[in-house]
Amino acid sequence: MTFGMTFGNIVGIITVITTISDAFYVPEASPVGRRVSTQASVDGESQVLRFIEPKSGRPVVLVGAMHYNPQSISLSEDIVKGLAESRSLEAVVLESCSTRWEKGEELRAQMTESEEALYSAVFENEMQAAAAVAEQYDRPIILGDQPIEITDKRIKQSVVATLKDLTSPLNGGWSRIADDTKIALGVLTGTSPEPRLSCEAGLTLRDFFDFSLVISSPVSMLRYPLSIFVRYPVFALNLVVLLLAVTFLPEFSHAVLPGFEFADNLAPDAVSESGVAGESVAQYALSVVSSLAISAIETAVFGRILLNPILAERNVALADSIVEACSKPGADERTVVAILGMAHCNGVKGLIEAR
Repeated sequence: MTFGMTFGNIVGIITVITTISDAFYVPEASPVGRRVSTQASVDGESQVLRFIEPKSGRPVVLVGAMHYNPQSISLSEDIVKGLAESRSLEAVVLESCSTRWEKGEELRAQMTESEEALYSAVFENEMQAAAAVAEQYDRPIILGDQPIEITDKRIKQSVVATLKDLTSPLNGGWSRIADDTKIALGVLTGTSPEPRLSCEAGLTLRDFFDFSLVISSPVSMLRYPLSIFVRYPVFALNLVVLLLAVTFLPEFSHAVLPGFEFADNLAPDAVSESGVAGESVAQYALSVVSSLAISAIETAVFGRILLNPILAERNVALADSIVEACSKPGADERTVVAILGMAHCNGVKGLIEAR
C-alpha cells in the first residue's frame, strides 16, 4: 500500500473530515412526524453526564451524541421528554448557532411537503428530536455554539499560522508548535489551565463504544457526509479534493520527481540481495525521512485545527451558554439539558465545574 493511503492516513483524514464537519453540522429546525418515547434510565446510562452547575446550583444534563446516530436520537429525545413530562425541564441547549440553524430553515422553505418529509427521514438527527420535544412542551431552545463565521475564521488562521511556523524553525516557529503540543497534551489530560477537553467523572471509552451506539454507527457514516454534500457542496468538494490529494500523492511524486519512491512503495528487494545496496539504501532512507516529514506536517496542522478552533474554543462558547441558561430566573430544581457532540462533553463539563 502506498504512503498516501496507509491506514494511519485514512484514519487521520476521516477524523479531520468528521471533526471539521462537526463545526458545520446543521440540525433540522422543523422536524416532521417524530416519535416521542419515555425517559432513559438513569442507572447505567451511557453518553450522559449529570452534575450541578456550581454558581446557580441548577442540575445540568449533557447528552453526548454521535450526530445522526439513531441511538443518539432516541437518547436525546428520551432525556428531554422525561424531564419535560415531570415539569423538571428548564431549557434545551443545542450545539448550533443562529447561522447554521437558519440555514436548515431556509433549506426546508424551498422544499415541497413531500420533499421535506423525505429530507427529515433521511437526515433525522438528535437536535431535531430534542428541539421537537422542547417545542411541544413550550420550553426554551438555546443555540449555544460559537458562531460558524468565527469558527471558520479561526480554522483558517490556525492553518496559516501552523504553516508559517513549520517554515520558520529559526524564528521560534517550531518552538511554538512544540508549546502548542504540550498545551494540547495538557488539554487532553485535564492538567492544563487552558480550555480543557477533559474532566473528572466524564465520558469514557465505554460510552464511545457502547454496543447500541456502535451498531447504529453505519447510519451516521452514511448520513453525515451526505448531509454535508447537500448543505455545503463547495466545502464537501474541498474535502474530496484533500482526500484525493493524499491518495494520489505518490503518483504525483513520480510525475514531478521521476524515479523517486515513497518508503511504502519500495519493494523488499529494493535493497538487493547481491549487495548493490548503496544507492537503494540512500533512496530508501530519503523516502523514509520524507514520509516522516509529511506525517509531522499532517499531525501539526490537523492537531492544531482539531484541538483549538474546533474543540477547545467551541467548548468555551458552549459552556458559557449552559451557565447563562442556568443563571436565568426560574425554579432552581429545573434541569438544563445540552445536546452536544460526544467530543465536547468532557471539556464543557470541566469548564463549568472549574468556574
